[in-house]
Amino acid sequence: MLTGGEHPFKIANSGANHQNEVIQKIREGKIPMQPYFSQAEEDILRGLLAKDPESRYACRPGGVTELKAHPFFAQIDWQDLEDLFIEPPYKPPVKNDLDVCLIDEEFMNHDISTDVCGDVEPTKDEIELETQFSIPKFAYINKDEVHKLMARQAHQ
Repeated sequence: MLTGGEHPFKIANSGANHQNEVIQKIREGKIPMQPYFSQAEEDILRGLLAKDPESRYACRPGGVTELKAHPFFAQIDWQDLEDLFIEPPYKPPVKNDLDVCLIDEEFMNHDISTDVCGDVEPTKDEIELETQFSIPKFAYINKDEVHKLMARQAHQ
């Protein structure tokens, strides 16, 4: 999807093992590039989809600052975007921030308590990270973002 219109690890004529095949292709395959991609598009895709998490854009020492400075995003005024001065190219026809009318019923009724990857077991490192960073009964609310949201709703 990113810039090519469909996800880059698509598998044609796949049966019951579709999800496992896609996961394997993501882990082992190369990122397919379209001939019409610019150099900036190819570089941003490789940087965002790097298999080694420490090599990915926004995960490297430069963090999000490096990502925002990438030539692919040269036309974006990040401050205007943050301040909500930029009109989105598409506004979904929803009534409010909690309106889920455009989300397919299949996803609304999906049991999220089950493993998304089916029979793919988490690695020892994934289990350790989840255990290390999980905080029972913890929720974080960024008050600045809540105030921005309330201000936007008041002006609508």
